Amino acid sequence: FTAAENSLLRELGLTRDVVHFKPIDRNLGSLYENAEMFVFPSLYEGFGMPVLEAFACGCPAVLSDTLAMREVAAEAALFFDPRNASEIASAVSSVLHNKALRKNLVELGHRRAARFSWTKTSSETKNVYLRALNGAVATA
Repeated sequence: FTAAENSLLRELGLTRDVVHFKPIDRNLGSLYENAEMFVFPSLYEGFGMPVLEAFACGCPAVLSDTLAMREVAAEAALFFDPRNASEIASAVSSVLHNKALRKNLVELGHRRAARFSWTKTSSETKNVYLRALNGAVATA
């Protein structure tokens, strides 16, 4: 942790046995697979790729209630207001202490992740470019 991060942890009363720093590398899948949950308190996302990674690895997700997160996760995650600490804590506690909820989120997450693929993404991206090119040619 940086000095500022350590200072914030002390200020919040969080100890190093509760908050862990692990550099993310090629073991990312293992981190998702062994985590109790993936908590993503993002205020803005263009697309929630980490959410799909968590889903694919069987990690239940607790996410910011933002448009992008709702679009990616749909019913497969528990949502919270990212500006409300007690709401975040409540959502995390719910998943941590409710095995049935956690199991359901894992199942829904697997189903949700299956709806996305690189093949589909590349095909849809290609189609967007082709439509844009056809529109540019038609107006030229």
